Amino acid sequence: MPKNDDGRCVMRDTCGSKGFFGKSLPCPYDGSPVEPDDSARALLVQTCGSEFAKGPVCCTKEQVQTLRDNFNQVEPLISACPACRNNFRSFFCSFTCSPEQGSFVNITSTQQSNTGQTAVKSVDFHVEQQFGEGFYNSCKDVQVGTTNGYAMELIGGGASTYHEFFKYLGDEKPIGSPFQIDFPETTPPELTPLNLAPRGCADNDLASRCTCVDCPSICPSLPPVAAPNAGPTCHVGTVSCLTFVLLLGYALAVLGFLSGYFISTSIRKRRERSYERVALSEDTASPRLHTRGLVGQSSLAQYLDDDSLGTQSESRNLGRGATLLDPDETLQPRQYPINTFLRHGFYRLGLFAATSPWLTFSGVFLLVGLLNIGWRKFEIETDPVRLWVAPTSESKLQKEFFDENFGPFYRTEQIFVTSAPVFDNQAINTPVLSWDRLKYWFKVEEDIRRLRSPSGYQLTDVCFKPAGPRGACVVQSIAAWFGNELEYYDEDTWAKHLDGCARSPVECLPDFQQPLAPQFVLGGVPSDENGRQMFVDAEAFVVTYVVSDSLD
Repeated sequence: MPKNDDGRCVMRDTCGSKGFFGKSLPCPYDGSPVEPDDSARALLVQTCGSEFAKGPVCCTKEQVQTLRDNFNQVEPLISACPACRNNFRSFFCSFTCSPEQGSFVNITSTQQSNTGQTAVKSVDFHVEQQFGEGFYNSCKDVQVGTTNGYAMELIGGGASTYHEFFKYLGDEKPIGSPFQIDFPETTPPELTPLNLAPRGCADNDLASRCTCVDCPSICPSLPPVAAPNAGPTCHVGTVSCLTFVLLLGYALAVLGFLSGYFISTSIRKRRERSYERVALSEDTASPRLHTRGLVGQSSLAQYLDDDSLGTQSESRNLGRGATLLDPDETLQPRQYPINTFLRHGFYRLGLFAATSPWLTFSGVFLLVGLLNIGWRKFEIETDPVRLWVAPTSESKLQKEFFDENFGPFYRTEQIFVTSAPVFDNQAINTPVLSWDRLKYWFKVEEDIRRLRSPSGYQLTDVCFKPAGPRGACVVQSIAAWFGNELEYYDEDTWAKHLDGCARSPVECLPDFQQPLAPQFVLGGVPSDENGRQMFVDAEAFVVTYVVSDSLD
């Protein structure tokens, strides 16, 4: 049903769906665009922008509501880059509502809907290459933090060209287009391809410009750094300047050490020659009288030869403690003030302790008791953050601000499931998934959801809900691909559905409406000879429950 008249529509309104749970299908319509009412116009401008603020359109309010709901599903994936987001909206708004729809859309087949009406089954959508490439380029580098990947893997099936991107968008699938949209590379003469001005992620317009993370072309380039040996280097002879300086420093250090050693040795020997050598008598061999090579020992020779009894009689007249202090001073005339002070001080301390033992014990116990009063404020710190992070740390202060204003970061609880290995001379891992095991695990997760603590709390009370208290819990599990229900699947269909969800997670959104990539729920996925991953034969799967944390 080709149309070549400007200002003509080929689709308008809805004519039922393919099944009871299917999405609405558009009706074939051969007529002029219609001016919408005020409520439909307001919704259209809110959804598709000011380009549709006036003039007739080829869509109804119900179709615009469907567009809005579909945009809300993809919004978390591409909203970080305004160029990608606005190109996406312009693309589908033009396809659905443009008054020039008949110039670039051609209905190729129709079908009977569940209401008995004739509905669109497939169309050809002609798009200019310039817009196709610009649309794809604006979205290809947009990243999705929840999957640690790219948005193109979710909205475009990992497309590497705009043709692959459009094919993925146009394929009929449960979560996607309810009818087939083909994008021919050639356009018949009677039609004119859609040629909108694509927004670029590097444009200066605020409605287009993206961040460096999602648009590498705007990232500032670092100045080139020359290779280590690319430029001229400093040399002294055949060695580099660094090597020469190190060798010179080592040589000076060794020379200084040897010079100091020889100079100190020469000075010591010269001093030894200046000392007067006197042969000591045999009596000086006594342990009590041995001078041990004291300086000035020649002047003490006569004193040491005197009768020891006379010395003892004199010491009795010197008073208490004279025999402890005087001999060293007598035998060693050269004294050091610090040594003398310490010797006398410790002597008096020992004398006091020996003569007043009870007073000494009382003072010591009193001092120890006063020091132990501090135990009243002693606390054992078990928080590793407070043990290792300073109270004034900038990172600590920022974390406390985040926790107080946005709540503490969530925690994860995980369950790892794998099958028992089969032993045939060696352990062989077998696939963990089968229809019977899948049914068993769905019952296990149902039991977990019904668990109730002694305080009356259930999973819904403690789980992390990014959409708010009334939102859905974040549970990353293969059950989420099935909507936590196997009622609409059987032994022949579950594997195909699981494989499709693993290859295109955006088509099997869980309750929390974030694509669940296979690397988060499946492990040990083998590949065939062509490198294609066989998700159904995975050796393990992981279930992650994200729960809210507390500041207490």
